[in-house]
Parts: sequence; structure tokens; C-alpha cells
Amino acid sequence: AAPSVAPPTPVPPTRDAAAPRARAYVITEDEGVFIQIGDYDSRTEAEALAARVRGLTVKPVQVVTQTPDGRNAAAAAPFYRVRAGPVETDADYEAVLAAVAALGFDVQ
Repeated sequence: AAPSVAPPTPVPPTRDAAAPRARAYVITEDEGVFIQIGDYDSRTEAEALAARVRGLTVKPVQVVTQTPDGRNAAAAAPFYRVRAGPVETDADYEAVLAAVAALGFDVQ
């Protein structure tokens, strides 16, 4: 079940090759509820952020390959989303947000 706390308002990602997204937000997928931390054109940069977050939280942190239209990564130039989770409890949710905030992200 999704955490009962109110998640941050989703912000559509804008693509910038070098800069992390300024806001972490909740996404719901078939696998559960995740906190998306950033998206990058560079897998190297996404993996670097994922490594920093992994050092601050016990929840899994993944780099997921996506395309602008959501299709298979081979169909268009991919970008890489960094997400933590799944978060199953309020405590999980708060712990991941605290880790993300410690890196300077706006988690409101």
C-alpha cells in the first residue's frame, strides 16, 4: 500500500544533460511507489547520483532507462531516471525523503 502521507506535487521532468532535477517526487508504477530523484541524458551522471543516494538510504535505488515517449529504450534517444523504492510505509517514505533532502533536493 502507498504511504498515507501526502506526496509532493509531481513536477514533469525537463531535460538538461548536466543538472539534476530540483525536486524529488512520487511516482506509482506496477512494482510499487517510488520516489523519483532525477533524470539525466547521461547514464554516468544518473549512476553517480544513484550511488550518492544509496549511501544515505537502505531502500533500493535504481537507474531506469526511459525514452521521451515512454516506449522501448531502443526506439528513441534514452534518458535515465534515478528512483528510490519501492516505499511501503510512512517510515520508508520519510527516510528516503530525508536522504534526498540531505543531498540538497527540494522535497517539500
